[in-house]
Amino acid sequence: MVNNKISEKDQKVLIKALEKINNVQDEQKRKNFEKMFKKISSDLSLEELLNTYTVAELKEVKKIWKVILPSTAKKNDLIQGIKSSMEKDLSIGMMYFDSDRVSELASFINKPVQINWSMNVKAITYFRKLGLVYTGIIDGNKSVICPKEFNEMFLELKKDKQFLRMITRNDDILNLTRGYLHVYGALSISQCIELVEKSIDSNIEHEWFIQFILQRYAYKSNEFIIYGDYVCHSDIYDHIDIVEKVQKCDYDYKKYSVDKIKEFGSEKYIKNSGCRNDLKDLLLKSYNMEEYDAEEIIDACEYAIKNDKDVQFVMEYLSHSLVVNDMNIYAKLLKHLIALKEENVHWTLKGYTPKEIESLKENKGTQLKIGRNDPCYCGSGKKYKKCCGKN
Repeated sequence: MVNNKISEKDQKVLIKALEKINNVQDEQKRKNFEKMFKKISSDLSLEELLNTYTVAELKEVKKIWKVILPSTAKKNDLIQGIKSSMEKDLSIGMMYFDSDRVSELASFINKPVQINWSMNVKAITYFRKLGLVYTGIIDGNKSVICPKEFNEMFLELKKDKQFLRMITRNDDILNLTRGYLHVYGALSISQCIELVEKSIDSNIEHEWFIQFILQRYAYKSNEFIIYGDYVCHSDIYDHIDIVEKVQKCDYDYKKYSVDKIKEFGSEKYIKNSGCRNDLKDLLLKSYNMEEYDAEEIIDACEYAIKNDKDVQFVMEYLSHSLVVNDMNIYAKLLKHLIALKEENVHWTLKGYTPKEIESLKENKGTQLKIGRNDPCYCGSGKKYKKCCGKN
């Protein structure tokens, strides 16, 4: 019989190798970021700023602005083609934008902005790849700048009713996508499009939606991501595992109102439930931690539960963050985590909580047909006696 277990020595070697790879990748990212900064003037024109790009960078920008040129086009031809497209219609490069990106781009329009530790470096890199902002060293400081021509062009664009309607529509699509993935975790791209289309009563092109998701990910990677034919919440552990378990769940997807989905998808959405608040109070009182740290720990616990991890898994995770020597605190933690698991939406349960599934099962009378050794109705893949049948 083959022993697939990795020895402790091999585990240490593997961890060191992974750390080395991560260090190399981080160093490469740092070098690439540094390459973006060369000495420039604060009043450069669009043509002059485009000239600071390499030919390879200009070819990528050309695709965004739908410039048709042969692959052998020279640098000056690329610059003139991109410049002409931008001057004709600045909204071409912003067709996937939402209000967040419009507002952030506006902050760079009027004057150079000095880069500091609090800035969204990923966003700057994203805007730069679109040719909308440019980076360089101005008066000895790393700065972000927009071409002087953009001042008037951007002001006119913000008055354009068609552009504003487009941004409002994109906001709705973004919030709805976030909301649906908040409750369902992973959806096929076609399935997600269908849900959003019904919610906004408007058609969405398949390829447009893929680009919309990819561009949002390039700007902000902690929301959702595309894996193959699926769009997934960024905190999903294994989308294949979730999808397989969803397919075993006999119930239809739980239906939510459009307003509720938008509420879930809002960046201002505040998670608030009795069991979550009880767990937060316990952490604050027992470990004297900041509320922000407690919220982060509970978020991690909730995402583990949404990924169909059991309470033991979550307790093991907590043991890496907390020292639990007091059995009374241990018992309270366990109690609150069990409540959190029962009252939280599970991505394997099509937007339902275990409590809701139990209620559905009772209403349909299906509990009489489930044997102890049958697969559990919740879709976990475990036997009923080792899952929901424990109680």
